[in-house]
Amino acid sequence: MSRDQYQMFINLVQYYQMERRWSIKRLLLQTFTAACHLDHIIVDIRLTSLLPLEIVKDMKAHFADLDLFKQLVKMLTIILLLGQLMPVNHQDYLGVHFASFLL
Repeated sequence: MSRDQYQMFINLVQYYQMERRWSIKRLLLQTFTAACHLDHIIVDIRLTSLLPLEIVKDMKAHFADLDLFKQLVKMLTIILLLGQLMPVNHQDYLGVHFASFLL
């Protein structure tokens, strides 16, 4: 997985951003989840990528689909679980408004 400095996973995050079909996005979320369990460096890569912002956007747009929402929450939890500092622009999306949305 670490070949080419994890470029394969960076490409998958970019693909997730561009993809509109939920059948594909679900598979990508499952892939991200499995990869994060295998290597903690991938969690760091996910945290500093735009994936958390995309997940928040998808959560807000599709909160009625409970199964999809659970997958998105699970992925976001894995990304934030290690307690690493996130980029400043992520804090705007994951701040008070997002906490209010979840509650």
